[in-house]
Amino acid sequence: MIVTMHAAERWVERVNPTLTVSQARSAIAAHTRAIETAIAFGAHVVRIGTGQKLVIEGDTVVTVAPRDFMRTPATPLPRVENVR
Repeated sequence: MIVTMHAAERWVERVNPTLTVSQARSAIAAHTRAIETAIAFGAHVVRIGTGQKLVIEGDTVVTVAPRDFMRTPATPLPRVENVR
């Protein structure tokens, strides 16, 4: 798992402003198990206990989204009719 500098900076901005960027990377790495599980499922977002979301592309944490961030799907899910 890779944590970008941008993600570490957003962690400091949105989660814990008392940390350095290096400490923020370690704080994100503390969520490795959840991140790796999300990657295995094909998820792109992991919500952490404080409400912020870790945004993932491939095996890389690219940013930390604020609590009110809501990802909108590119295409709506198809409707499934109840067919017998």
